[in-house]
Amino acid sequence: MSLIEFFMMLVGLLLLSAGVSNFIQRFKLSNPNNVLKGTVQKSTLKELHDNQGRLIQRYYQLNVLYNKDNKNKTEGLRVTTQFDVGENLALGYENGHIQNFQRPDTSLWSGILLGLAGVGVAACPLFNTYLGFKYASYCVCFILACVGFSLLSAYLDDKKSNLQMYEAEIVDTLLFQTGKENSRFKRNTWYPLYLLKMGEGRYHLGHYGASTKSEYKVGKKKKLYWDPNFSCVVEKRSDAVRLTMAAALLLIAVVGLVLTLIGG
Repeated sequence: MSLIEFFMMLVGLLLLSAGVSNFIQRFKLSNPNNVLKGTVQKSTLKELHDNQGRLIQRYYQLNVLYNKDNKNKTEGLRVTTQFDVGENLALGYENGHIQNFQRPDTSLWSGILLGLAGVGVAACPLFNTYLGFKYASYCVCFILACVGFSLLSAYLDDKKSNLQMYEAEIVDTLLFQTGKENSRFKRNTWYPLYLLKMGEGRYHLGHYGASTKSEYKVGKKKKLYWDPNFSCVVEKRSDAVRLTMAAALLLIAVVGLVLTLIGG
């Protein structure tokens, strides 16, 4: 086995693993026992600054009331999005533990197709070695089609969701630092703190960080989305770029398949 074949099989296994992981995550959502509705009983903001006045920790400590097996229970949670007393939020239940629900970024079919693409990538070197270049070409077309349909499925699933758009403004940044202050391995990551213009305002600590603070300038505007089904902020949603990529990959797959058939 050559180094290239080994690399392709490794990439294929990684894609398969990612696809299976996404499939399991989405499949769990189909079980109503895994997604519960909670009501905030108490909400306390916790903040911490370093000796230079930089924000290094910010979260809301919640006491949440929920019903499980016809019994009312309470749970303490830490969340980075503001929730006030009386508001509802989605809770994830897994292995006997309650946690803040994490909205999946992909659809059920997207995970399946991503896994199939991984199988194709891993199998492509074997097809080329034992069946010849023609069958390896079929395999490449299969991979492109799987990735294209995966992107298309994620795009359509996102468009079906009832997301509400709000304007948000960066009001501060949070510093997450790894390594000691004077260490050569020190790494700074900055996260934006948004204020959404929904109702009386809702604070949300961004999920996507940057290595430089200037990436998130205070006062910068951005459109964010609120998912009322799962009571969470969505920072990115599918756009025309993903749809264009899906169409391009599917077109290349079809053209490749036709050329391979014509070439015999």
